[in-house]
Amino acid sequence: MNRLSTWRAGKALAWVARKTRASAFWALPVVALPVVLAAQGAQALTPDRYSRSDVAPKFAKLAQALPVWLSRDAVQFAMGLPDAALTHTEITQLLALQGKRTAADVQQIKREIGDLVPLFVHKAGGNAAKVPKTIAYLRHGLRDLDYFLFAEKLRLLRPRPHQMDRRIRPCIAVPKHPSFPSGHGGQARLLALLLAQLVPNQATQLENYAQQVGVRRELAGVHFASDTVEGLRIGNAVAQQLISSPRFMQLHDAARPEWPPQPVAPVRR
Repeated sequence: MNRLSTWRAGKALAWVARKTRASAFWALPVVALPVVLAAQGAQALTPDRYSRSDVAPKFAKLAQALPVWLSRDAVQFAMGLPDAALTHTEITQLLALQGKRTAADVQQIKREIGDLVPLFVHKAGGNAAKVPKTIAYLRHGLRDLDYFLFAEKLRLLRPRPHQMDRRIRPCIAVPKHPSFPSGHGGQARLLALLLAQLVPNQATQLENYAQQVGVRRELAGVHFASDTVEGLRIGNAVAQQLISSPRFMQLHDAARPEWPPQPVAPVRR
């Protein structure tokens, strides 16, 4: 499977840079996505917002549970959704990915549907059953991250790709919450960065895996490329804030003895 091309990532990152501000999140305006996707052959289904009534209660609650380690304004949020032109381009990209999706891709996508923590611990060289303090460290980080991800999801309510164009055929069950930002992208980036504090010699491998997890959600047909970029950005922002928190990093210090000595000391920013 191909990773995000430099051009595609650049387009999405440029959009994120234009749309993020340090303003208080709940004061931000909601920008609805104009429905012009029927142009150039797109088979649009016309929703410009994800229906709140379709959000599963367990996901709605994540946006209401305030973060424990960080303040609710610790992370900048996007001020609006990608415009229709970018969305049309992203649908074209998703259709191309869909045409290249293999049985092996689907198998890997399905392995990553649920809990990412054991997968990342394994990628770092550990066994989730043998590092309970590491698991606690990571899950506390995810707990705060979920607030920021789902607060933005429920504020902007971006439809899923298959809701925007009927040609998109997801290969897995589509989660019952909005598309933007990618929860898997955010979780993957945060897990990679927190684990890199314990095993810095695995940082590159962990980051590469985080990128792959995010892009595979596009390959699955459940996310746009800009969802992935925004999820990775939020995951990065939350992780950096947590790493800068002496109180949170006490969890890291408790987990440190579960891992072999490292040749390079963790960098705290």
